[in-house]
Formats: sequence, C-alpha cells, structure tokens
Amino acid sequence: MEGAAALTLAAVHGLAWLLDRRNLPSLALCVVAISLACYPIFDLGLMNAQSATDYGQWLRWYYVPNFVFYLGCVLFVRSYLGTGRPWLAWTSVGGRFLVVVANLLISPNVTWRSISSLRQVPFLG
Repeated sequence: MEGAAALTLAAVHGLAWLLDRRNLPSLALCVVAISLACYPIFDLGLMNAQSATDYGQWLRWYYVPNFVFYLGCVLFVRSYLGTGRPWLAWTSVGGRFLVVVANLLISPNVTWRSISSLRQVPFLG
C-alpha cells in the first residue's frame, strides 16, 4: 500500500511537471515519491532474507533509493523554498553520493563490518 500511494503521488507530480517544465518542485516531489516506492521492495527483501549474505546484499542496495530520496528532498527545499546555500546543498549531496559508492564497494556495507548470522523472530503468532 505504501508503494502504491507513493507511485500515485509520483504520477500526480510527474504529470504536473510535464505540463509545466519550469515547475521544479513537482519534479523533486516526483523523484522523492519514486524513491519511496522502492522502499517496500527492499524491506520485503530484508525481511525474507534467508542468509546473512542475502541480508547484506539487500542492505547494500537499500542505500541507492535512500540517496535518491535525499537528493529529491534537497532539490525540493532549494526549488520550492528557495532557502539554503547552493554550495552546502551540493556538498551534502556529494557526501551522500560518496557514502553510496563506498557502500557498493565495501562488503557487506558501510554500516557493519560483518553480518554473522540472522534469526527469524515470530511476530503476532
């Protein structure tokens, strides 16, 4: 449901941007909504991972839509609110991009050195 709601929001703002290409806040919100629609896919993959290696792979790629979400939020703040310094916005986005690249190069990811095991926890029976 979260993904469907996010895709609906992305369609609305994407159409608003297509009708007026100067409407950058709608483009930014479309990018944010598309990245949010990816989250349930990764959450489901993390939840159903059968091994620590699978979990690490899902978590490694989780950072990509997270970066796109961050980029969309920064673009929205700059375009809609008109606040902040451009150099600060691009420095923060660049730093986040470096984390994503490092995350794809380091195994299992930048958060943990190793994932030794997984344990299934029953929830609501």
